[in-house]
Amino acid sequence: MSLRAAPETAELVGAARRRAIAISNVNWFRAIAWKALRDGNAQSALRAANARAAARIVLRQARRDALVSQIAIDAMSGTVRPSARARLPACPSRDGTGEPAPDLATDLAPGLAPSNR
Repeated sequence: MSLRAAPETAELVGAARRRAIAISNVNWFRAIAWKALRDGNAQSALRAANARAAARIVLRQARRDALVSQIAIDAMSGTVRPSARARLPACPSRDGTGEPAPDLATDLAPGLAPSNR
């Protein structure tokens, strides 16, 4: 039984290429985490946790990129879905409410904050 390789002309483009790159990066980070746990060097658990966290970040960013890309495509075609905005993750905040954190200028010097808000 012979193995067949994909033809060289079949290159991934667009979303498929970005998805393949993200999956490759996630697999690499997970392999690094596995290797870190088994090598027994100093702080191997911490290094493994950092690698797993990086893999989660890559996945989250790839999902967000795909969603934003789909929203942009829908907007350009004039068929914006009303639920597209609801699918975006909440803005990170300091207090966990989902509200954006105030500007640094407001935090440091409330009297110097821009008044055109």
